Amino acid sequence: MFSFFRKQKWMLVKTITVDQISWAGEKGGKIFIHLYESDKGNRKMESACSFSEATQEKIDTFIKSKEFYQTKIHRWLAGRYDPEIPRYSEIGEEDTVNALRGKVE
Repeated sequence: MFSFFRKQKWMLVKTITVDQISWAGEKGGKIFIHLYESDKGNRKMESACSFSEATQEKIDTFIKSKEFYQTKIHRWLAGRYDPEIPRYSEIGEEDTVNALRGKVE
């Protein structure tokens, strides 16, 4: 009863790394896109990068301007299935904990 009040459990399902040659004069950095899915099927994306001059808004704008975002990530965020991005139910919680601890190779 009242299970709809239960807090969602979020899990990292995939990390995409984009090698970016330069950003505002800095060279050799990377952009990381983390895709999360909840046990209720909700999805979200978080991004980060190794460039010190990049703000979160600039990173997100840059990512959204790329073809891979429009053809893969945007569709996935809208609820479409992508065989290259696992679902919450396909990843065991224990596997995620072990991966975060560095026990999975």
